[in-house]
Amino acid sequence: MANNLGISGIATGMDTQALINQIMQYSKKPLDRLKQQQQILIWQQEAYRSLNASLSQLRDLAFDLKLQSGYNVKTVTSSNNQVVTASASSSTINASFSLEVKSLAQAARNYSSAPVSIRSKVTGNDFTTGSITIDETRNSFQIRLGSKQETITLGADSYGTYNKDNLKDLAAKIQQQLIDAGFTGKDALYVKVTSSNELQFYAGQNPENAAVQTITLKQAGTNDMLADLGFADGANSKELVGSIISNPDNISITSTNNRFKIALGNGPVQEVILETGTYNLTDFAAEIEAKIQSLGGSYANIRVSVNGFDQLRITSLTEDSIRLESSTANNGLATMGFSSGTVSDYPKNTIDTGASLWNLRDKFINAGFFEGKSDTDTFGFTINGQSFSFSYKTTLESIIAEINGNAAAGVSVFYDEYNDRLYMTATQAGNYNESGPEIQITDTNGFLSGLFNISQEGEESGVDAEVVINGVPTKKKSNTFTMNGITFTLTGEGKATVSVNADTSAVCEKVENFVNKYNEILAALYEKTTEERPKSGGNYYLPLTDEQKEAMTEDQIEKWEEQAKKGLLRNDSILRGAINSLRMAVSQVLETTRTLTGVPLAGTINTNGANRFSVTLGGKTEEIVLDEGSYSTKEDYQILVQDIQRKLDLKFGAGRVKVALGSGNNITFTTQNESLTLNSSEQNNGLNAIGFSDGATVKATYNRLSQIGITTGHYTENGKLYLDKEILEKALAEDPDAVIRLLTNYEEAVIYPEDNSYDVARKKAAEESSKGIFYKLHEVISAEIAKFTNKAGVAGMISANTAIGRQLLNLEDRIQTYQDRLYQEEDRLWNIFNQMEVAISRMNMQLAYLQNMSMFGQQPR
Repeated sequence: MANNLGISGIATGMDTQALINQIMQYSKKPLDRLKQQQQILIWQQEAYRSLNASLSQLRDLAFDLKLQSGYNVKTVTSSNNQVVTASASSSTINASFSLEVKSLAQAARNYSSAPVSIRSKVTGNDFTTGSITIDETRNSFQIRLGSKQETITLGADSYGTYNKDNLKDLAAKIQQQLIDAGFTGKDALYVKVTSSNELQFYAGQNPENAAVQTITLKQAGTNDMLADLGFADGANSKELVGSIISNPDNISITSTNNRFKIALGNGPVQEVILETGTYNLTDFAAEIEAKIQSLGGSYANIRVSVNGFDQLRITSLTEDSIRLESSTANNGLATMGFSSGTVSDYPKNTIDTGASLWNLRDKFINAGFFEGKSDTDTFGFTINGQSFSFSYKTTLESIIAEINGNAAAGVSVFYDEYNDRLYMTATQAGNYNESGPEIQITDTNGFLSGLFNISQEGEESGVDAEVVINGVPTKKKSNTFTMNGITFTLTGEGKATVSVNADTSAVCEKVENFVNKYNEILAALYEKTTEERPKSGGNYYLPLTDEQKEAMTEDQIEKWEEQAKKGLLRNDSILRGAINSLRMAVSQVLETTRTLTGVPLAGTINTNGANRFSVTLGGKTEEIVLDEGSYSTKEDYQILVQDIQRKLDLKFGAGRVKVALGSGNNITFTTQNESLTLNSSEQNNGLNAIGFSDGATVKATYNRLSQIGITTGHYTENGKLYLDKEILEKALAEDPDAVIRLLTNYEEAVIYPEDNSYDVARKKAAEESSKGIFYKLHEVISAEIAKFTNKAGVAGMISANTAIGRQLLNLEDRIQTYQDRLYQEEDRLWNIFNQMEVAISRMNMQLAYLQNMSMFGQQPR
């Protein structure tokens, strides 16, 4: 950049900067022209790259269409998807199958023979530190299960004092009384000691007792046994009972403990906000009940009361479960005597698969599995030879995930919370072990058999599918099987027909996409090559200089540059070449031959009295009369072939039909894609003598796009293609092999070392002329893309490797060189003006001195 720190017109009064700018404007014109050339090249580069990208898209479409596999699209239909569905590979032949499904294949399974969790229970107080004395005043209580109610009374042999060490003995005596009272079978009731040293009454072990019934405990007259056991009078299995409130007469509720959450059944969680203040326990229960009921709906059925042990009781008048959770704001549950996650019993309140087995040990009916164990102990089992080991603190969810993740175990396991059972199903359907179980389990510690009621004897064996295919009965191990390239999936019993056909619509869609893209690109190429370069005031629109842009608005600049970009590729040789190559490729006539081959000649061939046959070629029929004679050797057969060739040349013209003798002594008739039919003569049958039967025919095949519905429009449309989908679909349906050959054929020339240059050229020419249309198009487009790439590259490519890129680099060097020269010129002008300013300044000083001297009458020295 020029150093213009000069003196700007102090002495002369001139605007030095403006003068230098005016002078430099003339010097900058060559630089502006260089920059305009640079911008034109950049615009040309962008135009080339845009067209190149479109050609790449067209090549991708051509690539898909040059592959034979792209045409082998099959459509499979089932007359009844409720019986069978199917899919087919591309190599599948068109076919139809009738099926009658007698029965579906079923996988072997094993599952819990009874519910595994306690779903209806009433729990008493913790006897970890306390004790209870049973005597004649505290030995009786009433218990009800559903509609059955009985009084339980312990005899004198049960009298005594019980604590945590012998509480199980008391539970056993009560259990015997329950049995004696008839609480068995579907009305079975049980009592046990929990891990927290509480007595617990529960129901639900018997599979007949699937419907959960409510357990209710009531005091028997004045007998105090129920209270001493830790149960309030009227305690039932539908209620939530909190821990004992330590200060029931002075419960302080503030903004830090006045919130909790509640949900009924599977409903959403609602937040409850209590009024702050000090309550006694009874008023506290009333406040909680009022706030819960204010939520509306089913919450109106919630009751909150106090039992005789200073504990809050929350009960629902319906079968809805009650779930309590802590609030995110504060935890009022602790003040109420409950913990977050507390849930009352109801039919679906079963195992929480996300909780550890150890924490659920009181939830299982068969809790003996946990006797004498700790949460760090382990247990194990095997399934189909695969060993599994877990600690007691593992979750059921993790156990199920590990089993399901072991493919070698061959089972899928899930827990059904509604039925409260664990299910194990073989991943492979069918009966694979006629002599034994298909899910072989070894249960070392009783996890499966003890905790989940699963035994080896309970397995239900797998069953093979029974199906009749095209009238032939068969069995299948799986409901999904593959036959003749078709994958069948049996879905139900009944009859159905499965049909496999070529999906001509899918192929037509691919061709249509290509035709549309081809027309789009051809139109763009024509537009660029024929586009006139517009003029303004007799001159072409050129890229704007920096000074011109400063004087224009953004909209004016945009419109100007839109005009300046036009016509930059007019008559471009690369674009014209691409147009010609594309049009020649789609108008190509495929050189193809059709050959009719006879049976091998053997022994002596006698044409005496059997020397006539007729030939129909391209709609013309002629009778051929061979020379009579006898032919017995390969050399003789060649003489016979030469005789046939001469007669055909005379009738149809030389070379239209070529007759040859194959290596297997077969006579062949070959045409250049003309239909040929051989028929016996009325006078005698010479066809049999030369190895052909009456009516032997070879048909002409497709050799140009117009035959399959792809045509070129009027010459004024510059090569635009039109697709008649009906004609294409018909051609694909009638002769798909011929269509595929026309579009995809490639027969590489076989060049032998002994071939001379003429032979090589002839074979290469034959190879080129036999290429399928889309095979050829793919080659042509690839070649054109290479030309565009060499000229301008592609997005992201280093432009120095292209013709335009090298031009741009050269221009950039020239621009930089000229820019440096302008800076030097500007510095030179500033130096001149600065020197002039200094000189004039000195002259002004001298003039002022002289004027001063003359004013005072002094003579200068």
